[in-house]
Amino acid sequence: MLAKSTGKRRTKDVVGKPARATVESALVVDFPVEGERMFPGHYAIRINAPVEERVEISLDGGDWQECRSAAGYHWYDWQPTKSGRHTVCARSRRPGTRSAKRSEVRSCFVQGNSSN
Repeated sequence: MLAKSTGKRRTKDVVGKPARATVESALVVDFPVEGERMFPGHYAIRINAPVEERVEISLDGGDWQECRSAAGYHWYDWQPTKSGRHTVCARSRRPGTRSAKRSEVRSCFVQGNSSN
């Protein structure tokens, strides 16, 4: 059975794969995926948002940190050292505007402890 077309793009939930931003949201944390497990050390968080927008990220509800833009995405170089559950949320703003969009909050897990 075919779904009725609403003229809006949809995302399909697939475990282990990132969802692409829709026209309506245009802001998605691609990586880490929900529930991803990782080890301490460098992790490049990838955010899908229009490249002309200013994107920031908040880890565990903390202060907003600016992301860099490269290769058509926004990136944040994270160095997780604390094991356990962590949350990631992004926000974006078009140049010249005050209002910001926020992504859904993603949860991920850091396994073990850093040797640093």
